[in-house]
Amino acid sequence: MEARVTGPFDVQPHDAVTIELDPTEAAQGVVRTVSVGPASRPAVVEVPPGLGDGAVVRLSGTDPSDPSAVTEVLVRIAIRPIAPWSAVGLPSAGVAATSPEGPSSLTDVVATPRLPVAPSVAFGLPAAAAGPTAAGGGMPGTFGAPVSGYSAYGHPPPDYPPVPPGKPRRRWLWVSLISSVVLVLLAASVVTTVILARGVGGNRTAGTSTPSSTAPPQLSTLDYQQLLTATDTELGTGFATLRRARKPAAVHDAASTLSQSVQAAADRLMGVTPADNAQSVNSQLATDLSDYANMLSNTAAAADQHDVCTASSAIVNVTAADATADLRNDIQTLAAASYTFGSFLPEPVKSTNRRGSTGYLKRISNRGLGQLKINNSGAMDALVSLVPRSGSKAVSIAYVRSKGHFTVTGVRDGTYRIFVASGVDWDGSLRAFTRTCDFRKFDDTLKFSTTSTQFTVWTITLQATGGGNTPTSDVDPDQFPSG
Repeated sequence: MEARVTGPFDVQPHDAVTIELDPTEAAQGVVRTVSVGPASRPAVVEVPPGLGDGAVVRLSGTDPSDPSAVTEVLVRIAIRPIAPWSAVGLPSAGVAATSPEGPSSLTDVVATPRLPVAPSVAFGLPAAAAGPTAAGGGMPGTFGAPVSGYSAYGHPPPDYPPVPPGKPRRRWLWVSLISSVVLVLLAASVVTTVILARGVGGNRTAGTSTPSSTAPPQLSTLDYQQLLTATDTELGTGFATLRRARKPAAVHDAASTLSQSVQAAADRLMGVTPADNAQSVNSQLATDLSDYANMLSNTAAAADQHDVCTASSAIVNVTAADATADLRNDIQTLAAASYTFGSFLPEPVKSTNRRGSTGYLKRISNRGLGQLKINNSGAMDALVSLVPRSGSKAVSIAYVRSKGHFTVTGVRDGTYRIFVASGVDWDGSLRAFTRTCDFRKFDDTLKFSTTSTQFTVWTITLQATGGGNTPTSDVDPDQFPSG
């Protein structure tokens, strides 16, 4: 039952309906039917566990004949007293008089006095078996050890003072805090007692037992080869996905997924015992695969930063990594032991720095008179797309090399947006830079208009450093109009 805790606030005790409970009912919670109001209407209320004697709470009551009718009932808890020491055992030292849990299911909590109930009753646990009695009798202490002057798990001497009842508190926050602490202490006491009891019965000391671990059964040569083959197939599928990635986000996702698959393969190999001729290399292979997974994770991070932009640059990074060289050594060692593994590894690929030619990549129309002059003074080649303000496809795309310039002609009248991509290593088939890619757009639009005596010419200069007068914004690579 969900609860909404408010308060603390003042209430009038004479408005409350009294519900009598025994200590066990108070500790475990009960459902009771009470009479409410001048007409003595019946209402079913759920009393939450852990309320003490004198607690006044506001509960939700339902009409037995109409469960949808709900009313609030102010209830006072009266707990029928019991002898302070019972046959179920004494409370552990220091935790005698607090309920094990706070009123988690109340709607409005007013006051919660502490409940003088033995921990075994409050938690619903059977009393601990009586331990050996010391000379002169014994009383169970914190961990069940007898204390001089009291009979084991029985009644105290006649002159021993009874346990005073807890004093009610007006603020629920303090009560909840104390209840939480006591819950932890009581749980610790019960668990520790059980451990010591087992130690006595089995002539063992608590804390000295060590669980036995059984090594996995040794795989046959055939079974180990089948495991390697399955790993090859799984990782080969992951690399096939990576090779299809055309944009940074796709590279990131494929490299991340592949990294997880490689780490899972490393964990599987670490958990098996191969044939004798592969035990040493298997351990090294699992370690090197884990390093390989970390390298792939770094590749994914590089794609997230646009240092790696397409699959080809990702494969270059992967094949040149030290982790790849370590894996190839393991593969050779396995081959010497007549095992086949490593078909998933890409062949080594050298880094390239391809460049396009300055000029048009796309031109839909040349019937206008407007012109866009592009000066690229930056350190990287650039791609400039001219897109109508009301459209999403470019009417003109120009490639301009670093330190070069180009003029887009034939621009029709209208308002256009300018998109610019720059980077290193131009892949003409993808129309994309494979490394260090950047995608931006001008925040301002350019308007082209023509009259009988004039036409519009715009000039834009691309530069790597500040000093420009036109603000730009980042663009999602997937949204860049490159084709």
